[in-house]
Amino acid sequence: MDINKFKIDNQRHLVEFFKKVESLISPPEMYGQINGQLIFSKSASYVFTHEAKIYWDEFLLRILTLKDLQNYVSIKTIDDEFKPLLENYLIDKNINPTDLNEKISNIEKYRINKNFHYFIVSNFLTEKVLRFSNIKIGKFEEVCPKTGFSFAQKINSNTEAIVSYHKLNNSYNDSFFRYYFKELEKLNNQTVLEVYNYGDQILSEQKSIQNAEHFINELIFLRSLCSNLEFKIELNADTIQSLSSSPIQINYYKQSLRTSPIKLIYPTKLNFNDKNDSQTNIGSLFKNLAFPIFQEGYNDELLEKLKTAIDWYASSFKAKNNRESFLFCAIGMEALLSNGRDAITKTLAENTAFLIAKKDIKSRKTVFNKIIYLYQRRSGIAHGGTTNIEITDLQQIRFYLSKSIILIIEKIQDNEINSVKELFEYLENQKFG
Repeated sequence: MDINKFKIDNQRHLVEFFKKVESLISPPEMYGQINGQLIFSKSASYVFTHEAKIYWDEFLLRILTLKDLQNYVSIKTIDDEFKPLLENYLIDKNINPTDLNEKISNIEKYRINKNFHYFIVSNFLTEKVLRFSNIKIGKFEEVCPKTGFSFAQKINSNTEAIVSYHKLNNSYNDSFFRYYFKELEKLNNQTVLEVYNYGDQILSEQKSIQNAEHFINELIFLRSLCSNLEFKIELNADTIQSLSSSPIQINYYKQSLRTSPIKLIYPTKLNFNDKNDSQTNIGSLFKNLAFPIFQEGYNDELLEKLKTAIDWYASSFKAKNNRESFLFCAIGMEALLSNGRDAITKTLAENTAFLIAKKDIKSRKTVFNKIIYLYQRRSGIAHGGTTNIEITDLQQIRFYLSKSIILIIEKIQDNEINSVKELFEYLENQKFG
């Protein structure tokens, strides 16, 4: 059966699908001879072959697509929910839409399932708790002026209710809560990032990690504009392994909590206060450039380009050496200013020149030729060469990337461009201006 034509409320389609799955799995007598995923039923164990697993996952993805749940429910969650349907079918060869719709109703609840995640941001200062879309940042014990509660108060109140519930029901897990409270203590006296997202535990955590990382990347981007380009943000694989700070995931509505092995620590000196300190302050720049550039649930191709370019820019400060840093900046330039159709080197050089150079021919030629040179260096690295990157070349390409990002943001603010199409139309018009 063609999964793309599957209809949820069609009994015939359901029967055809489950018959197809049954034909692809190995029956009980084959158990032990074929490696694969097991289905445990009341009477037998069936083995999922590789083909059956692919077909089953396509079916699950089809359900998520039909219900527009791809951003709320992971394959693991829907697999756990739907697998009993298959087990029952293997026993009595019976399936009906009512059972399926009941399972779908269960997973649709994840649209409104709101999870909060907490991350430590090392060496970051702010005078009060600040909110940007689905993100808040501030001291763990600082009271939010809008809610009247601190992060600590919210978490502790929720935790007390959960502990009381489990103790009353004799389901209190002492080892889990000892570990949980130990993790929670690490948030004390720290600047904390609170991020919320909707969905199951897996997808909401993934989205929150992405939001947190990009938010930090925007801070890294702005930090680099506040002083010379030689500052370093100490972040590498060894650092992450040696530091221990897991985000705490809390669902206030379900009164549930868990910890995660993911670690996000960016040791750098930043200040979010709106004071004139060019070395550490980023408050004014943050406001002037209307950061963060993403909003909860946004879907904009041009902002996505900017977000991607900023992520690559920030990655250049986390890289292990100049070669990696240079390559990341070059990729950021491509993500922002190449159109995916024409020859990359020439298109990138032209677009950069017409975007950031002065209006005179000499200035534009200078930027054009410099990008040609820098991109040759980039090709030497990407194609396995031994090209060494001087700090001056790295600083130059970082400057071009940061300048391009800022100018595009300013043109969006001035209503000159509002889409990717308008961006490339603007650059094309410059060539003939």
